[in-house]
Amino acid sequence: MKTKRPVSHARRFLRDAVVLSVLFLIAHLLGLRQYTSVLSGTASCGSLRRLGGVMYLTFYFLFVVCVPVLVIAAGLARALAAVTGSGTPTASSEDPQPDDSAEPQQPALR
Repeated sequence: MKTKRPVSHARRFLRDAVVLSVLFLIAHLLGLRQYTSVLSGTASCGSLRRLGGVMYLTFYFLFVVCVPVLVIAAGLARALAAVTGSGTPTASSEDPQPDDSAEPQQPALR
């Protein structure tokens, strides 16, 4: 049985940024921008067009706010992976987990 290769954080962030960008592009190409007058309250069109305007505004705000954050996060995740060698934090062998059965140690007095 094959195991799936884990997807790195950087790739997931970039994938999500691309998906949001494509959704915004589709909404823009469908011409939903003209129905964004719903934001100012001057919409005199049907409810389906209002829904299109709300969808366009949602995708626009996601594109403007979330996509840059995801791209920056992907860059930071890639840099972290380069520095640590794996990109995932590992438990240090110098600081083992405390044993619950041992008595708590008192701090040394000076």
